[in-house]
Amino acid sequence: MCYDICGGIKKARKELNMTQAQLAEKLGISKETLSRYEQGKTIPGMDVIIKLADYTNHSADEILRLRRYDVKTLNDNIEKKFKKEFAKQLRKEFESELRESKTLK
Repeated sequence: MCYDICGGIKKARKELNMTQAQLAEKLGISKETLSRYEQGKTIPGMDVIIKLADYTNHSADEILRLRRYDVKTLNDNIEKKFKKEFAKQLRKEFESELRESKTLK
């Protein structure tokens, strides 16, 4: 879901009369990444939000365009992503240790 974050990013870009490629270059990210932010497929990190806010002379709140009820959902989504990434990392470490133990035998 997009919430208002993607709308805030796209609105800021449009106000600057910039293409996704132009703004992405200024932010140090790929055009594809910026596109995913604007489509709501990916949530930008605070570093990107802060860069965007600084570059556009908007506050981070304006970029995020969060409402009180969005914050819980956003936190839930971040928690799910963290758990998924944590599980991936644990799996990699377990597989690595398993391979190591097999080579030691």
